[in-house]
Amino acid sequence: MKISPTKLDGVYFMEAEHYDDARGHFSRIYCERVFDEAGLNTRWVQENVSYNIAKGTLRGLHFQMPPHSETKLVTCISGHIHDIAVDLRPDSHTWGEWIGIDLTPSPPCALYIPAGFAHGFITLSEKSIIHYNMSEPYIPELSFGIRFDDPDIAITWPGKITTISERDKSLPFLRDIESSIRKHYDIS
Repeated sequence: MKISPTKLDGVYFMEAEHYDDARGHFSRIYCERVFDEAGLNTRWVQENVSYNIAKGTLRGLHFQMPPHSETKLVTCISGHIHDIAVDLRPDSHTWGEWIGIDLTPSPPCALYIPAGFAHGFITLSEKSIIHYNMSEPYIPELSFGIRFDDPDIAITWPGKITTISERDKSLPFLRDIESSIRKHYDIS
C-alpha cells in the first residue's frame, strides 16, 4: 500500500496493493500495521455506504464537531467520484483550503481525511457506491455542514451538479459558523 501526502497536512491519498488473476482482482485498502507505522488512525467504530443513482449527485460538505470529530477513510467501490476535503482546523495554516481527488475502484484507492475536515463528493458516473470507515459514531447534535458553493472556499466541482439534498443546499457559509467551530475546538 502506498500512502502519499497531499497539499493539506494530514490528508493522504492511498493506493492499494492490487493483484490480478483470471478471477478478477484483489486489493488491500487498510492494514492496521501499515497505518500505525504511518501514524494514522487505526480505530474504526462505524462503516457507512452511500449509494448514488445519478451522475452529478453532490453530497456535503459535512463534518462533526469536537469532541467527536471524525477521521474518515473513503473509498469508491463502484463508479467514479470526485472527493473533497476542506480544512476546518482552527490552528491550521491551511484553514479553509480544500483538496479534490478522483476515486475509483480500479485502480483501487482511498482518501484518508483526518478529524477537523469537512467532507463531500460529487459522482462522476451513475450508480456510484462509496464506503467510509469512521473513527467516531454519528452524533446528530454535533453534525454540521458548510455550503458546497461557498465563495470563500471556491471549490471547483467537476461536471454538472444534477442532484443535491435540500439540507445540503441550505447549509451555512463557513464565515457564518467560523466562530462556532472555533468555540467547539476551544472547549475540547
